[in-house]
Amino acid sequence: MRRSFNFKQIFKKLFIIGGLIAAVFLIYDQLNFRTVDSNDAISSIKSDVEIPNYSDGSQIPDYMQGANQVPVDLIIEEYNPRRFVKESVKYYPICGFGKSGCPFTKRAKELFAKFQFYPEPFFYDLDLMPHFEENFDYLKKVTNIQTVPNIFIGGKSRGGCTDMEELGDDLPAHVYRWTRGKVRLLADLSEEELRSIKEAEQEAEMEAAEAAVANNEQDEQ
Repeated sequence: MRRSFNFKQIFKKLFIIGGLIAAVFLIYDQLNFRTVDSNDAISSIKSDVEIPNYSDGSQIPDYMQGANQVPVDLIIEEYNPRRFVKESVKYYPICGFGKSGCPFTKRAKELFAKFQFYPEPFFYDLDLMPHFEENFDYLKKVTNIQTVPNIFIGGKSRGGCTDMEELGDDLPAHVYRWTRGKVRLLADLSEEELRSIKEAEQEAEMEAAEAAVANNEQDEQ
């Protein structure tokens, strides 16, 4: 008995088998990764990208250089005696630079207190302050006065104790002229001026008290 072949079914089976074989090869190809030597990969990257050398610090960008710098607010400013003297004589119309225990400084203070100037003269005892040597050396250099007290009136050095004493009763007139009328005798002020001075002093005291309270509150926080 002759056996008949169903070519249609055979072709269908071959097609399915071929598809399975193709799928197997595809999966094998995906799983068979080619390994790449790490040194070759790095060399390839270096050839395309230039890596800067910061070993000597010469090429470090500004934003990287700041990483090792001290913050600006932590840098302590170097002391400047010129600034100290300049700001002092600007703030005080009569400003003396003396020393504690110096008899000439004491005589100068008593002389100015006798006349009762307004605003009141202010005297520094330099030896009781920080940077005594720097301040004293600077004053000697810019005024050519080698002793104390060194008295500034109206922003300029007018000499020492002996120079002021030699003016005698004419001292108030010289002070008035040197300060362009900013310093006067209390006796020459009108009642209205005296009242304004008193009010200004009271206001200053209140502001100082408020500032002290505010500082205490901040410290407690």
